[in-house]
Amino acid sequence: MRGQRDDGQPNPDAELLDQLQSMEGKVRKMRENRNSQREQGKAVAQKRNAVQEQYREHKKKLDLMKAELDAIHAERNLHKAKRDTIQAQLRELIGQAKGRRNEKG
Repeated sequence: MRGQRDDGQPNPDAELLDQLQSMEGKVRKMRENRNSQREQGKAVAQKRNAVQEQYREHKKKLDLMKAELDAIHAERNLHKAKRDTIQAQLRELIGQAKGRRNEKG
């Protein structure tokens, strides 16, 4: 029988053998736990990388849209400046025309 000598006396190494087997079981569980956590970490890292890639793609699109808007705003400002110049010239011409009417009248 395991753990006993042939003469029926308990084997002194039996207790050590039980402790060793218990510790091996604990080490096995810890190793399985470590591997499980490693796999979970890899999965989380893949999700994180996918989210970061989506962020980069969206940021590129937004940057392109912003560049387009900036170009549109610059063009708008040019048109406003031209309009303001034309309006100033019109005011000046109208003022000159009123001045001539007042001189004749």
